[in-house]
Amino acid sequence: MDINTQTALEIFGHLIKGKMVNYTCNEDLYNKYIVNHSIQEDLESIASNFGLRLYRNEDVGLFVVTQSDNEIFGYTNKELRELLKCKNNTELYLTYFVIYCVISVFYIQNNYKSQATYIRPLSLVEKVDQKLQGIGTVELSIDEEKSFASINKIWTSLPQSNIKDKKEVDFDERRGDTKLAVVNRSLHFLVANKLMSKYPNMARYDITPRFSAIIENYFEDIDTDNIFSKLVELGNESKS
Repeated sequence: MDINTQTALEIFGHLIKGKMVNYTCNEDLYNKYIVNHSIQEDLESIASNFGLRLYRNEDVGLFVVTQSDNEIFGYTNKELRELLKCKNNTELYLTYFVIYCVISVFYIQNNYKSQATYIRPLSLVEKVDQKLQGIGTVELSIDEEKSFASINKIWTSLPQSNIKDKKEVDFDERRGDTKLAVVNRSLHFLVANKLMSKYPNMARYDITPRFSAIIENYFEDIDTDNIFSKLVELGNESKS
């Protein structure tokens, strides 16, 4: 094994353990990665073989993200349903839609950040309402139409909160079948995975540099005319 591959494996070992590799932590390894193209290629190949995607961000440094259907490093649908308190896959897809709506708050078009610095749970409930109401204006396949119809049916059947008096609403409500609970469970999942941060003692959430890097690289990697980018831009045209 040559020295470059050995270095790439050492970096990979840190990354899969959730350790940082940047200018602050493991700086020597990070510098070797930056200046050595062979290490970069080896590390990307190793990550790909394990079903992971390698990202680099100036604020975060190097990190890996699981690709779809990676049951070793990622979550299965069953695990996600348990974590997010979803009874079935349709409820899980509703959670995915909520996360898409989070992204649409901070990105108004493909790879263009908005001026938003944080989001509140109630504002996110309103954003989900807005996006679902606007779905009818987006060209969808038959399967996509059925999926969104199922998601919309669940969402519109939910009360906004367990508490009817809006002045007494628990903005951190996560129990029960309410719109606010679905939103908060989604936000807390993102926080637990270091994709969002929560303001101390406040119902405010911001995306992390890690999440920004994933979003921006995703936009660069895909056909910008896919359903995901349409959802992000839906309802934001006048603000861009």
